[in-house]
Amino acid sequence: MPQPASTEAGHTSDVDEKKEESGEAESNNKRRSKGEVNGKERDAGTTKMRVMLCTRTQAQVTQLVRELRKTVYRPRMCVLASRDFYCIHKSVSRKPNKNAECEKLEQRRTGPMGGCRHRVNKQRLVSCPDLLPGGRCEVHDVETLVELGRDLDACPYYTAKAMAKDAELLLATYNYIVDPGIRETFGIDCRNTVVIIDEAHNLEDALVEVSSCHLPVTLLQQCFEELRAVIDTQQPALQKDAALLLRLVDALLRWREGCHGGAEAAVTATSSSCNDEASAKARVFAGSELLSLLDAAHLADWGAVVQLSAAMESLAVADLNRGRKNKQQQEGAAQAEEARRKQRRANQQLLSGPVSIALKDTIKVIRFFLSGERSFVNDFKLVYEKEDDSVSVWCMYPGVAFFPIANAALSVILTSGTLAPMGLFCSELGTSFPITIELNHFVTHEQVFVSAVTSSGGVDLTLTYQRVQQRNVMDAIGAALLAIAQVTPGVFPWKFNPVIFTTRHRWFAMLLPVVRCDEPLLQALCRDRCHGQATSVQTCFLH
Repeated sequence: MPQPASTEAGHTSDVDEKKEESGEAESNNKRRSKGEVNGKERDAGTTKMRVMLCTRTQAQVTQLVRELRKTVYRPRMCVLASRDFYCIHKSVSRKPNKNAECEKLEQRRTGPMGGCRHRVNKQRLVSCPDLLPGGRCEVHDVETLVELGRDLDACPYYTAKAMAKDAELLLATYNYIVDPGIRETFGIDCRNTVVIIDEAHNLEDALVEVSSCHLPVTLLQQCFEELRAVIDTQQPALQKDAALLLRLVDALLRWREGCHGGAEAAVTATSSSCNDEASAKARVFAGSELLSLLDAAHLADWGAVVQLSAAMESLAVADLNRGRKNKQQQEGAAQAEEARRKQRRANQQLLSGPVSIALKDTIKVIRFFLSGERSFVNDFKLVYEKEDDSVSVWCMYPGVAFFPIANAALSVILTSGTLAPMGLFCSELGTSFPITIELNHFVTHEQVFVSAVTSSGGVDLTLTYQRVQQRNVMDAIGAALLAIAQVTPGVFPWKFNPVIFTTRHRWFAMLLPVVRCDEPLLQALCRDRCHGQATSVQTCFLH
């Protein structure tokens, strides 16, 4: 299979790699400035065909690799994963936020490729004979690449990122295809790519999640303070970028003040909270409210989105350039205490990791919001959540994030055992699938009985949020499920609904007298409840 030829611009911590691909990055920036989400990305002359196979979890990716080994198919492959899975650095791998720690390490430049010796040695792993065609690890998973990385003292994360450029088969979790930021970081170009998504019944949730954001007010305030600090650096180029981003943050904070402080003049739309109970926890507004907010800040056009993205990129690159320059200055004045103090101040990042991530996520969501010539505005909600004092943007339509993938990819194949009804699923994704295959279920209609239990012992079983917390309702549900379990072979009550676990102490008292007289049933209950482990009834049900 031919090799792909083009990639997207790299991650903000990969300045050296981006310089190597400056021509491609410039071309991609021009394409993004025209709004790649708005129009077709496909260009048959720019990339060569490859396959990207995605599933929900990294464990399922490993299963796919295991199945690939059983075939004769031997493509040039790569498994994409985060630093959480790939990092082998002695200290960074133990930190909770490995991305931020890796970027901090990049500030301390001790070699041509950065402060991590594993990254400097990545070419050892890229050219490792075991990974080349015919090698013993030609088909490999994350664990295999990590083991080889440790043996060769080379970074598996940056190796996988480099291998992705020439891979004929990419394996990854959903977020590597649905998140445009991650696609850009790893150089994943959907053009002329056959995208296969396994377990696709989970795809809608992933698409909605990637096109939504949650911003606690404390984090917004931190964004405001750090951007103000950048403006105070007296560097004109950075001041301009920080001021643009600050305008967005300030608009969100002012809108929150209008909701939080009761200043209704600051909130132009009518809240769409569905009832008083929900309204006590959150105020939900139509997408037009977000549009009004952006318009008031002069950020409601596509050009502003491009400028916001460029401003974030500029600040990130400035951070890394300062780290390189300051390392050189340190070598010439390492003896002076004052020079060291200045060095420490200069090595501080312009924007901290949480702030950088929050701003990038917000800009990404605004990009989705304004895409399609504002045709998706009504598919978003602007929300003030009172419980945790936060501002959120909710996307209600999975098709918003799926549109650029379907529009660019050569073909999209979705596989799952539970996609029916197909018409509704296609509608949610906003895409028609001309070829569909639906197999008959192995359970016949004669084997299925469906019924609704509306009451038990005279207690109404209508479960609103408030009623589900009432003890008499829970007892009535327990009695109903227990009665069903007694007459239905192989059915145990706690399998019906997770709500049972919240009342297991009370239900145990109801259940035990019934099953105590049946020793085999009692042991079966324990084995099923405790995943086959031998344990006492009390330990099994009460702990």
